[in-house]
Amino acid sequence: MSGRTKEKIRSGQLAQDVSEKLKLEKKNKKQKEWRKYYNEKRKNNPEYKIKKKKYMTNYYKINRNQILEYSAMYREKNKNELKGYWIEYSTKLKIDVLTHYGKNGIPQCICCSEKNIKFLTIDHIYGRKNKDKERGNTLYRKLRSLNYPRGYQTLCYNCNCAKGIYGKCQHKRKE
Repeated sequence: MSGRTKEKIRSGQLAQDVSEKLKLEKKNKKQKEWRKYYNEKRKNNPEYKIKKKKYMTNYYKINRNQILEYSAMYREKNKNELKGYWIEYSTKLKIDVLTHYGKNGIPQCICCSEKNIKFLTIDHIYGRKNKDKERGNTLYRKLRSLNYPRGYQTLCYNCNCAKGIYGKCQHKRKE
């Protein structure tokens, strides 16, 4: 023990420091619990959501340049970390969507049972409409947000291209 600690023990200062620290921790815990309760109550209030949206819109209008500048700086500074995050996010999203539209809840081609995620794509069963130009992550996000609508299936790239060119995949022509 150091000399200072021994002096604090003799004078009772150490016990006082510890009790103050415990009181502060207890107070912080109560504040955190209250904050959590209050935030939950506020989140479920529709009036709060409207007020917050107005506030944030106004704040963005006033501080747009600083926000954009900060965002650009942050992206440049954390480029590798963000790249890793987006790769992971994209992969999980793709697997979720392909699993939903796959064969028996498994991400595999409906036609030839190919299971390699890198080869799998989403196919529009009734053909892609001119207005529907979403592809890749944009399409995956749209499908998930619409709660996986009908009219899509998981195909490997070969089967998808064959279906687009010949009208049917070569695997189904043999049957």
